Amino acid sequence: MNTENLWGNLPKIGNLKTPLHILKEQATAITHMTQGLLVGSVGSSSASFRPFTYELEIRAPALNDYTATIVRIGYDIGLYPVLLVGYQGAAGVSLPDEAAFVAKLAATLQDEKVKGLISSLLVQSNALTGGGEAL
Repeated sequence: MNTENLWGNLPKIGNLKTPLHILKEQATAITHMTQGLLVGSVGSSSASFRPFTYELEIRAPALNDYTATIVRIGYDIGLYPVLLVGYQGAAGVSLPDEAAFVAKLAATLQDEKVKGLISSLLVQSNALTGGGEAL
């Protein structure tokens, strides 16, 4: 017995990335950029302000796994808008689409406070692992 398809054609997903996927890409990027001195990771956030909440963390294995949360995001099933809460609890901002999210995430990751944290973690990690020059 053949079952009739009452769904019709399903929508194409195209090139849209979820906010979670974008965070995971950045976690991988920081790990590669620092040659593993710092390890980026993304996991579910305990601050559940939307159905899907995640945080991007940086961990320094050489420093007893010291971990800092860089950003938290939250979104509903529709993906956008996404709420991004910056480093050290910076005010959250609602971003309407992927382009706006990527732009704000880039600004957050390049913020002077985040750069200062990364620099401190790298210097201390490098000293403890017997590394030579800074990356």
